[in-house]
Amino acid sequence: MAEADIPVLVKHMALAIYESGDIPGPKLQVIQRSLLIARHRLVQYGFLLPGSEVGGTENIRMTGKGLQRNAVHIRELGSKGTTKRWDQLYELIAEEEGADEDIDGDGSMTPGVLPVASSVRAVRDEQRRVRQAKAARTGPRTKRRRPRRVKRARRR
Repeated sequence: MAEADIPVLVKHMALAIYESGDIPGPKLQVIQRSLLIARHRLVQYGFLLPGSEVGGTENIRMTGKGLQRNAVHIRELGSKGTTKRWDQLYELIAEEEGADEDIDGDGSMTPGVLPVASSVRAVRDEQRRVRQAKAARTGPRTKRRRPRRVKRARRR
């Protein structure tokens, strides 16, 4: 199921995002969010066609650039182990949440699966909070900045 639906490039990127530990929340939501972020980023970078970031995994369509990079990921050393780890994580989503099935039949997200916009927004809000907390710890700058070079005035 998961092996045929998601390209290896998307699996590897989603696993890297998941293992980075930057996404807060329960394990299932972290897995879902990492897949959504990977899809959005790959569309942004030009590896997936626009529209691949929303909907089910059947909507994922690759560009020529994406197909080339996917072939590289298939051939790389350790690819099977990485792909297998992602497939095990993805099976948790499929079993618990029914992520591959559209219950309503109207294209809406299944219960328990976060909408794309809110999950990406939650990640950005968390990143903003971390930046603000870091800025609050460091405090204001105490020294005044000096210009690198000052042009001298001509004397008459």
